[in-house]
Amino acid sequence: MVHSSLPFEVLLYLNYNYFIVFIIAEVVLYLFKISHLPYSTDAILIDGLIFKFYCSIQLCRIHAGRKGNLTGRNTYIIVSLLLIIPSLIGILYITLIQLKVLRLEVILCCIEIVMEIAELIFVLFHLCANKRSKY
Repeated sequence: MVHSSLPFEVLLYLNYNYFIVFIIAEVVLYLFKISHLPYSTDAILIDGLIFKFYCSIQLCRIHAGRKGNLTGRNTYIIVSLLLIIPSLIGILYITLIQLKVLRLEVILCCIEIVMEIAELIFVLFHLCANKRSKY
């Protein structure tokens, strides 16, 4: 019997759609910063690589979470849970450590952090419920 969590699935669905909008907004803001703000070549490369790393981690996390939730396999859900840590580090880099941070980026990143923390809470509830139902 497959035990899936509807709130966790809804959050993953919303986060996936928000993440697509987030990527588009960040790329537009990145191009704006490159063209209108003084930016060194090293900072451009570092910011671009970290954003690319963050995007790949986030997509893997969402995919693993959805696959684990729909199939009822806790290993995928645990992988998704573990990938929240580097995902949050990437978001914190974009928000706090990046050379030039715009106010719109801070707002977008705060929304993403809230969504990831909500997913973290619901995935922990889901894992506890699955563990309890097996015994």
